[in-house]
Amino acid sequence: MQHKKYAFTLVELIVVITILAILGTLSFVYFQSYTQNARDGVRVSDMGTIKKSLGIYVIQRGSYPEPSDGVDITYSGATIWTQGTFGESMFRNLSTVNKVPTDPLSSSNYTYSVLGDRQEYQLAGVLESPVLSQTLPLPQAAASTDLVQSYIIGNYNGMVTKVSTGGTDYVLAVPSLISTDLGYTDIIEVIGNKLLTYDGYAKVAASFSGRYQSSQEYNFTPSRVLVYSGDITSLIDGQEQITLLKNIQEAYSGTIVAQDDVQIKNITNLEVSQQDPSSKAKVLACNIINFQLKYYVDCNDIDFIVFYIVNVLHIDISNIPGNTIQAVFQSTDDALRFWTDAGIAKYDGSDWTIYTTDDGLVHNHVLSISEDLSGNMWFGTNLWISMFDGTDWTTYNTGNSDLLHNHILYIYTAADGKIWIGTNKWVSTYDSGLWEDYTKKKDGLSHDHVNTIYQDTLGFIWFGTDVWLDKYDDGTITTYKTTDGLPSNNVTYILEDENTDLWFWTNAGLSIYDRTTFTNKTVANTSGGLPSNTITYIYEDAVNNTFWIGTDAGVAKYIPWTESWTVYDTGNQLSGNYVHSIYENDDNDIIIINDGGVDTIN
Repeated sequence: MQHKKYAFTLVELIVVITILAILGTLSFVYFQSYTQNARDGVRVSDMGTIKKSLGIYVIQRGSYPEPSDGVDITYSGATIWTQGTFGESMFRNLSTVNKVPTDPLSSSNYTYSVLGDRQEYQLAGVLESPVLSQTLPLPQAAASTDLVQSYIIGNYNGMVTKVSTGGTDYVLAVPSLISTDLGYTDIIEVIGNKLLTYDGYAKVAASFSGRYQSSQEYNFTPSRVLVYSGDITSLIDGQEQITLLKNIQEAYSGTIVAQDDVQIKNITNLEVSQQDPSSKAKVLACNIINFQLKYYVDCNDIDFIVFYIVNVLHIDISNIPGNTIQAVFQSTDDALRFWTDAGIAKYDGSDWTIYTTDDGLVHNHVLSISEDLSGNMWFGTNLWISMFDGTDWTTYNTGNSDLLHNHILYIYTAADGKIWIGTNKWVSTYDSGLWEDYTKKKDGLSHDHVNTIYQDTLGFIWFGTDVWLDKYDDGTITTYKTTDGLPSNNVTYILEDENTDLWFWTNAGLSIYDRTTFTNKTVANTSGGLPSNTITYIYEDAVNNTFWIGTDAGVAKYIPWTESWTVYDTGNQLSGNYVHSIYENDDNDIIIINDGGVDTIN
């Protein structure tokens, strides 16, 4: 009886070895990726801890601490910023940190820079993992690579800073406070040798230099670094403000910074006329002086809508036609529509679409906008109405419909889909092709000039006019006057709160109507509460059940159940007293847009 001996063939052995090698390689790659992610998590956590500690320190001391082993970066002998690390000396100053955080792989100290006035700073580290780096708000230019990427946080404005020496103020175009080589200390040398480090790029801060593979350069080569010299007080002049803007535009045009920073992109893409600057240019110049340079000037003729778009929505305004933006409307698809003196610009979050009379809009001067239940957009102009269904335009006027007047003041879509149109001569409605009119003679409407139209949750339609307040209830109009409790007969806006109480603001104060009684809130009867009878905006904070009332003299926070008031103005937290808009962000902070800036109240 014969016995066969079994063994692997050479081919089988090669296949098995190859599979094992592949599995080993995959395991190693996975493990390497895992450890990179873990180290990056430590870095992000470390820098977040330092950031919180610095926030506590500046509240207690009024300025940020000096870095450990600091080196001054200068211009004309004046210190622009001091760069060092978060080392032992800083650790001793910040009691909220348990130990000196260091990079988990290289043991390097995190780089820390502070401006000469110690009011703005930057922290710098590195990220190894492309996976983690892509989850952070890094610029698109920072593509996946085997090189480490810079990770920079802080509150430096990233555009300009000011130094003073020999009685002269200098404004410099400096996008970063982090250098990769502290052997060069003059800003002209730093920029000339391309040493600046920028968030998301492979060029690393000085404390990490030589410890990680890094070859990608942050190539910031402006045509000019100095964008202003003289006495900073001269920037109170409007023409000087525009000159500064043009110089900054020249400095950053064509540079890598203009690809990543929204406000710098706004500046470089904008056509700036020295002789006749647009409202966009005025707003951008005002922003730079007030917020980047922290030298507060009164910017004349500022367009608060442009201010809102640039500072709150962070949208590039260079695509919006015209020089004056009238208002903004957000439709149910979350697209924003801006109407200007030259048409309408639709922004869906990534792309722009411009509509003018060349496309079918009946007139470029739009006064009001509404969206019907089918998603069609209605635009009221001072010459007829345009309705746009996404493809075709339809024009409505006194010649082809029963519209009462061609000058449109207000358009409102009711819950049943009926379109209510306030004109210069009474009110028209449109519903499924049928037109109706509401006038004083036929229906008892108190005045032909309707400022606002509003439907409450009970289904009543309210008209705020120049003379009295009207409520429409299934064919019956009830009129309310000062003799019924209103502080003024001129009603400019209407709001309903979560208790179904109606709020009317007039040119003589605020009135709250509980469906039975008008309770007026004015300067005279709130005892230090309402700062002015001129109401500009009202916001209901549904989370805390409080009301924020904007006026031309500040903001009043009103708590109804305690009848308590807190006033905010330029004396405590506000940049300006004339309030344009109020809203609440995702962190439940109240954001107040006023004639002096954008303010946050926690």
